[in-house]
Amino acid sequence: MSFNFGTEPVQAGGIIKQAGEGQHEGRLLGLVHLGMFADTYEGQVKAPAPFVCALIELKSGDEAGGVNEDGSPIITHKTFPLKRSDRAFLTKFLKVMFTTEEFKQFNAGVLEGGFEDLIGRPLLVDMEGSKTKNDDGTPAYVNVTGMSKMPNKLASICDELVNDPIGHITLENYTEDALRAIPAFEIYSKLELADNFPGSVAEEVLFSVREKTPDFGKKSTKSDDKTGAPEAPKYQEQKRDLDEDVAF
Repeated sequence: MSFNFGTEPVQAGGIIKQAGEGQHEGRLLGLVHLGMFADTYEGQVKAPAPFVCALIELKSGDEAGGVNEDGSPIITHKTFPLKRSDRAFLTKFLKVMFTTEEFKQFNAGVLEGGFEDLIGRPLLVDMEGSKTKNDDGTPAYVNVTGMSKMPNKLASICDELVNDPIGHITLENYTEDALRAIPAFEIYSKLELADNFPGSVAEEVLFSVREKTPDFGKKSTKSDDKTGAPEAPKYQEQKRDLDEDVAF
């Protein structure tokens, strides 16, 4: 290259891509708490509930749109409230992640352990593109719309995690790695608005990061920014959860 940089630049990783639409194999990379947040539905404010962001490392390969341009696996996410009910997304998530025996023990109230035991387990995720499109006709963003249990035969050959596990992160054991793993819009639209965010370790970590990067986790001011999800995403299970306000 003839252009003079003053020194030779090193080769950086590829541009981070969004996952392709359709079903993907994946492994649970982390579960990061976003705090007690009062969600809204059709203009009505619901009772505060603890929200978590499930981070999933896709294992479906390049042809299915599961890897970045540098060959690293795409990490996607699904945010949902921790509510106890047969119809709540939490119940669906546990059915996917637990073994049959574990789910029986959970319903009987005798299952020990916690979310940390689910990290690294395989699952199938359904990805759907937004109605908003980029100039080239591709979806502006692609969201997780469903999850299902991975069959045992497929699970036995599913690649292990490439990234270091994020783990189960509560507001009191937040790390910078966990904060940087969750999407920016989940920071400014949920985490910072959570009832129990002020005074938490999560607040300390966020303010520490912003001392070095002031705009980190803040809403973009670009009116033409189509790279992120909408400010107030509507969750697939939200309507069915309207009357289920028992926190987990």
